Amino acid sequence: MEEGANFENTIWGSLESVFPKTLYKSPTVKNGEKVREFTDVFAFHQYGSFLIEAKDLSVIQAGFNRNETKRLAGIQKQAEKAIKQLVGAVNAFKRGALLFDSKGNEICVDRIIPPHCIVLITELMTSGDWDSVTKQLLDAIEETGALFHLLDLREFIILLKQSSGKPELIDYNLVERCKLFCQKKSVFIRGI
Repeated sequence: MEEGANFENTIWGSLESVFPKTLYKSPTVKNGEKVREFTDVFAFHQYGSFLIEAKDLSVIQAGFNRNETKRLAGIQKQAEKAIKQLVGAVNAFKRGALLFDSKGNEICVDRIIPPHCIVLITELMTSGDWDSVTKQLLDAIEETGALFHLLDLREFIILLKQSSGKPELIDYNLVERCKLFCQKKSVFIRGI
């Protein structure tokens, strides 16, 4: 549990200077009378929004002796769970459901432009079959109209560096990355 919180804090820290006034950790969404977590990290600028689900397959949780096949299966299971969570979040976003920060203040954001939905994992293992995750990402794009991405922390940091920490460039680079993903139908895209 602590490793997951540390992972979210790392993501938060890497985005704090990019979105100084529009970055939220664990914002909530109101569906009817129910209030639940919207996403792990939410950020936006005038031209777009970023919904991030962080999935850290904890070494402590998984065990130090876990073999590569089981580790891969665990990472893929977490990625698929995050995609489902983001589909729910983007549907609420598009519906206009009320969003709140951790203090209960409403978050007002433009919802016209399709958001970026980012599944952020600690490590994207290049071994194994990722077809199921790829299909789920493509289906999510088609179902919601949002842009879905699977990135590991290394690739996320590269994206931020290449974008010079500017939200508009992050947005642009993610759009180009999503186009390439849809064309190649592969999660193995590096350094776009």
